[in-house]
Amino acid sequence: MAVVESMKLETALRAPVGGRVREVLVAPNTQVEGGTKLVRLEPEADPGSAGTGERTDFSALSGPPVAGSDPAAMAADALTSLRYLVLGYDIDERDAQPLLAALDAARAGLSPADPGVLARETAVLSIFADLCALSRNRRGPEDETQQVDPAGEEARNPQEHLYAFLRSRDADAEGLPESFREKLRRALAHYGVPDLQPADRVARGALDSALYRMFLAHRRATAAVPVVLDMLQWRLQHPDSLPAEARDGYQRTLDRLVTATQLRHPVVGGVARQVRYTCFDAPLIAAERAAGQAAVRAELDSLSPEPTVRAAQIARIVTAAEPILDVFGERHHAAMLEVMTRRFYRVRPLSDVQVEDRGGRPLLTARYEQDGTSHLVLATTVHTAPDAPAWGEPMAVQSDLRRLIAALPPERTALLDLYVIAGDAPDADQERSAEKIRSMLGRLPDRLVRVAVAVRRPHGDERSNWFTFVPGIDRRPVEDRTLRGVHPMVADRLGLWRLSGFELTRLAAPIDVHLFRAVGRKVPDDKRLIALSDVRELTVLRDEQGRIRALPQLEQVLDSCLDALRSARAADRTDARLDWNRVLLYVWPVVDVPLDELDAVVRVLAPRTAGLGLEQVLVQFRHTGDGGEPREHLLRMSRPPGAGLTVQVTEPPTHPLRELDGYAQKVIRARRRGAVYPYELVPMLVRNPDRGGAPGTFTEYDLGPDGAPAVVERAPGGNTANIVLGTVTTRTRRHPEGMTRVVLIGDPTKALGALAEPECARVLAAIELARRFDAPVEWFAVSAGAKIAMDSGVENMDWIARALRGIVEFTQAGGEINVVVTGINVGAQPYWNAEATMLMHTKGILVMTPDSAMVLTGKQSLDYSGGVSAEDNFGIGGYDRIMGPNGQAQYWAPDLSGAVDVLLAHYAHTYRAPGERFPRPAPTADPVDRDIADSPHTGPGCDSRASARSSPPTRSARSRSTCGRCCGPWRTPTTPPWSAGST
Repeated sequence: MAVVESMKLETALRAPVGGRVREVLVAPNTQVEGGTKLVRLEPEADPGSAGTGERTDFSALSGPPVAGSDPAAMAADALTSLRYLVLGYDIDERDAQPLLAALDAARAGLSPADPGVLARETAVLSIFADLCALSRNRRGPEDETQQVDPAGEEARNPQEHLYAFLRSRDADAEGLPESFREKLRRALAHYGVPDLQPADRVARGALDSALYRMFLAHRRATAAVPVVLDMLQWRLQHPDSLPAEARDGYQRTLDRLVTATQLRHPVVGGVARQVRYTCFDAPLIAAERAAGQAAVRAELDSLSPEPTVRAAQIARIVTAAEPILDVFGERHHAAMLEVMTRRFYRVRPLSDVQVEDRGGRPLLTARYEQDGTSHLVLATTVHTAPDAPAWGEPMAVQSDLRRLIAALPPERTALLDLYVIAGDAPDADQERSAEKIRSMLGRLPDRLVRVAVAVRRPHGDERSNWFTFVPGIDRRPVEDRTLRGVHPMVADRLGLWRLSGFELTRLAAPIDVHLFRAVGRKVPDDKRLIALSDVRELTVLRDEQGRIRALPQLEQVLDSCLDALRSARAADRTDARLDWNRVLLYVWPVVDVPLDELDAVVRVLAPRTAGLGLEQVLVQFRHTGDGGEPREHLLRMSRPPGAGLTVQVTEPPTHPLRELDGYAQKVIRARRRGAVYPYELVPMLVRNPDRGGAPGTFTEYDLGPDGAPAVVERAPGGNTANIVLGTVTTRTRRHPEGMTRVVLIGDPTKALGALAEPECARVLAAIELARRFDAPVEWFAVSAGAKIAMDSGVENMDWIARALRGIVEFTQAGGEINVVVTGINVGAQPYWNAEATMLMHTKGILVMTPDSAMVLTGKQSLDYSGGVSAEDNFGIGGYDRIMGPNGQAQYWAPDLSGAVDVLLAHYAHTYRAPGERFPRPAPTADPVDRDIADSPHTGPGCDSRASARSSPPTRSARSRSTCGRCCGPWRTPTTPPWSAGST
């Protein structure tokens, strides 16, 4: 009946008898005295009458469908019930599987393209997508195609907007942006509510009921996930079931579902992407592939005898993006050798390419130089069938090739490619195929360094089973199993040579994906999963505005690599803990898309990589640039610690991949804990606030023999305490002598940043340095609170109190401490943060990131004690729910890089050089004599609406926060409009 809270404990009061609530005697959320009457109940007139009479049995309603029922009616009934389940109505979660079974049974009696089933199914998917769009609990754009605009909707997450609307049901009072209102209207339309502002009492009741069901739907979203997955899986298995008139609508629903679920429910987003690819993108790719292969076949059939013309034709075939090995017929074997050799060895400067007839069998020879060694490439065909012609029988081919290799000069080595064009070498048993080929090769000639054998499959392509052999003991062939299924030159192009410092173990993966477990030869603790693959085609799909909507082939290959990583991590607990994994894709076709458009495409793909421990995703491609010759580029997608998604285009690497050193392993340990290693912040801290300015310098300090702060010369990572102390000096245009700041960074890899004497002594040393340099303190705080151990007692609390006194005295004397909460702050650390930034006399600011919280104790402790808790630590001390709305944290930043930007913007208006009373004036182009009463306030980055000629002679708060370029911002540009700010 009611919940009473006393001393942080909640007690539920239950009715002693059945009856009716006649009166509530107290208001909710108010303090009452002991013994106060809360609720007046009216008991039932005759409690015993409820148990009389015959009991009604409703079990038949929950049973399976009656045999012989109309399939259309059965499907409609099941889909209607599933629809109400997703909407949050009172459909038991346990009924979901029987309803899905009934739907499957009904589908068996209906056409796969039944319009009624498709319409109801699409409605369920649309409802789930629209509700998920409101439950996203992460700030920033949904698809990461744009950076966060702190003044826009991205500064708050949709779930935060939804809670605000549920609180007051007044969108205007909560200041909700129009983009969120549109999402909310779309979701409410599924409940029959047309608008957010009801016109009468009946409409308001409908809105209240819809919001209640929407709230329940959000809480029970996990029950709806299997329903949505089942529907998507059915369409995935029946890709031809979509009629032409419904395809556009279904595709739009899938696109919305992918965007809404890729972070909140990534499994649903992944399956939805597969459905979109299978039903919509794959047919386009297949059509382009068929057209490309037809063009290659036509080119082969019209090969000219004239050498120059033929060379041009061969060059066009070589550049074909489609798999073409299956296109070559028996009369095209000579052309096949030349084309495939030029395709595989495109990373080598081939010369003297010749194809000659050896008694009915073509033989290709070519040369190239590498690292001062001359290589001869030999390629030919071989028959392994019992009725093989004499010129193609393995022993005859082997004798011929041995004579050629024996005649080579001593300084030249040979590489042999064999194409098995007929015979028994089944793909189903690769081990038997490999053993059969090994026995046929026999002892390898002295100057033959590698043999690659392709076993063509029926209807195959260059992804046929490749087997690579190198000389072993007594020149007997030994298979290089890391190259099984890939030509050695393709492996070279994919950068497999860069892994020479690692022991590689081939893992199971889809076709065309080469997945390895890499273990460092010198550092066995360096273990990674590395996936490599080719992107053979590149179709660019654009929307109505001309923007790139999708790159289906690249997306499909990337998804295959990510699926391989997920499978490997799920199959092995050791692999599941690896956090320095890589994906490398090599794009065959020349890319003519402008590089600035690629950035948006990669940001759309980025959310798919979450939770796989990826260090980088690399895409190597050739780009035409300004219309010149194509050049090799490497697109690197990574998430540096604290910096969010970073996309860079660099030159391809030219050296082997280095093993992880001790420092990198510390970085990985911090990442596993969801934190940032302290020294990884230094490149951000030395950033120059002037665009294009030189970075500053970081000087590390530690305690000297006398306990005073002293400069130390040591490699990063040499700190012994759980906190790093240093100074940053940056030369700027306004401060050519340099801006100096004292820096404190918590180290989460050492006892989760627990606080004891060493840490408190360094906090006091930082305050001493700040007084010495007359500089502000920057504190990147992460800490598990006071150290609790068997070998230390109350002395830790004494040191914490001493540090707290130092903070209070320093700020009371005018000192400035700026705090960035970089992770979970527990116990003593939040007290320090509050005393440094929240009191009325303090000058510093407190900045929080999405992964940070300040709590007295953790969620589990509160749950155990029965106190008021939340769904996670962020709900009881994070920015979105607590620190921001209540004003304790003045600023929010999307990541640590953004937090540093907030600090630099703050210093632009508050930094005071030593010996000066006030901050130096900022350069401005604003005329001194401009009358702000009637002069338009214009300039790059300004909001002209805030400066109309009719404006009063005082600047509005909006003009202060939106004008940041022509005359300098009055507040930092990263300040959310609802937060308190420093001026």
